[in-house]
Parts: sequence; C-alpha cells; structure tokens
Amino acid sequence: MRTGENGFRKDEKLFLRKRKFFLKVERVLHHSFLEWFPLFEKTFFFLKKFSLELERVLHLFFYDYFSLGSLGHDEHVEVIPANRIKRFGNNVKFGITCTEVNGQLVCFKAHDRSHAKSAEIYAELDRLSNELKEYGHEYESSWITRPLKYDETIESVLCGHSEKLAIAFNFIQNPRPTFIQITKNLRVCGECHRATKLIAKIRQCEIIVRDANRIQHFYKNGLCSCQDHF
Repeated sequence: MRTGENGFRKDEKLFLRKRKFFLKVERVLHHSFLEWFPLFEKTFFFLKKFSLELERVLHLFFYDYFSLGSLGHDEHVEVIPANRIKRFGNNVKFGITCTEVNGQLVCFKAHDRSHAKSAEIYAELDRLSNELKEYGHEYESSWITRPLKYDETIESVLCGHSEKLAIAFNFIQNPRPTFIQITKNLRVCGECHRATKLIAKIRQCEIIVRDANRIQHFYKNGLCSCQDHF
C-alpha cells in the first residue's frame, strides 16, 4: 500500500483521523467512550482488513479511553471487561518497566513484589511519597482506571506503578545516584510524569525515561525535556 505524507500509509491516516474524532466528541459532548464501543469494534475490524498492527491500534484506542480521567471525565471511566478486549484478536499489553543498576537488569510490573528486595523497595517508595507530598505533590484519582480494593488508597495504587518501583530500586541500590535510566513498554502516565519531575529535583538526580512514545529527560531543576507537551 502506498505511503502518504509523514510516512503514514493512507489507511493509517484514516485511522488517525477517526481517533481524533473520538477524542473531539468526548471532550465536547461529555459522552462515555463505552457508548461508542460498537463503532469502535467496526472501526477496529475495518482497520484489521488493511493489515494495521493490531497492538498499535489497541494501544492508541485504550490509551485515549483511559486518558478521559485527565480530561476531567473520570466519572465516565469504566473498566472494560477482559473478555471484550480479547474479542479483538490480541491480548492487552501490560506495563513493564526495566532498569539496569550495577550491571543488573531488573524488570517490574505494577505492584510487583516478586523481587528479593521488595520490602526495601516499598519502604523507599514510602520515603519518596512523603518527600513528594512535602513539596506539594497531590495524587489524582483520575489516573486510576479501576475500582479501589478495600485495602488500597489512591496513593498506594499510584505509588505502585512499575516506573516508580524501578526508580525506587535505583535509590536502594545506590542511595545517591546522579543518573537513573528506565525503560517502559507502554506510555508513562501523567501522574508518573509529574512525580518523576519532582523526584529528579528533590533527589538532585537526572532521570531518563524511555517509554513507548519518546525519550524524556528529567533534570535536577524539576523540568522535563518534553517541556510538558505530554
């Protein structure tokens, strides 16, 4: 199939226009994305016929859906049942963050407690969280896309994100690092982006985050190379 401007194939450009349309309607009319689910399914299978990468399609659509909270529509955010997702012919990709410290490569998923130093990692997370709150950081429920369990709080859920675990692991392995680098297979959420900027400033440590979209450099002055064009 012919490639159009900006390197996109013609069918990809059509897909991107449809995606922007969904977002525009959501922002203007305040409808729940789930009301658009039948149209989403039709669009998905239409794109599948043109050999678009299924994982890419899923990632873009579901990221838009889970981002509704950041637009102030968290009352509309619902958890899409896994059996409905599986009907699209591909498994959902779960977030994993990896980091290398002292020659050791370690990977974490959200709320991971499989590492031998989990107790130390979560103790460091508590210290980081207290420091963040002292600097005015607030944990926003809009970045949580599922109901809280009885033993969870907004803070505990957001502090358990895989990128925060990887950052905490770096600090327990090297209490005064000047540089931390982590890599995530999905896009970093806005909560982790805000928190990482502040962690870099508080701990005076530059942090490089490579996610599914870009490389972000968090500086010691609390700024990010993306200039908050997140």
